[in-house]
Amino acid sequence: MPTAPSFRIGKERATKPDLFRQPVTILVGLGFPAEVNSVMDAYRHLAEWLASLRDAAHSVALRACSAALRGDIEAETARGLFAAFAEKHDLMAPETDVIRRLPTPARQSRGGVYMKSRLAKLRA
Repeated sequence: MPTAPSFRIGKERATKPDLFRQPVTILVGLGFPAEVNSVMDAYRHLAEWLASLRDAAHSVALRACSAALRGDIEAETARGLFAAFAEKHDLMAPETDVIRRLPTPARQSRGGVYMKSRLAKLRA
């Protein structure tokens, strides 16, 4: 499991407080995946959300991100609420494994030819 990047403060090593342990991958624009790695990234996406589409889930996620940026709540709490907002609005990108398993056009065409020849043999 990836760990959050860290930086040095004096002799101690501290984790950057607004980074998520695991990014939230959402679809933006025309369906391109984008990783939301921190509270600030989530806050930016929420702030850019169209005012006419804002709802209670948006408000809760935005307030959670604001609270996390102030240090009032943990980044992972804000991440969970942002992920819930993204899921409610169908913004979540499919799992990476699912994307990799989709057949390529070359595999589809070979499979189609194979199935047609197989059906022809069965009919004969």
